[in-house]
Amino acid sequence: MSAFDGWYFRIVDDQVSVAVIIGIAKTQDKWEVFYTLCQSMEKVSYDIKDFVYQEEPFAISIKDSIFKKHYIYIDD
Repeated sequence: MSAFDGWYFRIVDDQVSVAVIIGIAKTQDKWEVFYTLCQSMEKVSYDIKDFVYQEEPFAISIKDSIFKKHYIYIDD
């Protein structure tokens, strides 16, 4: 059995924009806790018509960028 729980924190002021993601995950073998620090918070917006969601297998496309379970491609 796998499990995940996580928290997202975003800190923004005139000088910095930082996101911290803290997570607890259980794989078949062990529990794991982790954090991810993101210091570049660039937002790129698109029209809703550029969004495609696929449930099985999981995939999201936003224009030419692709987000899958084990693959991310960001077209800039």
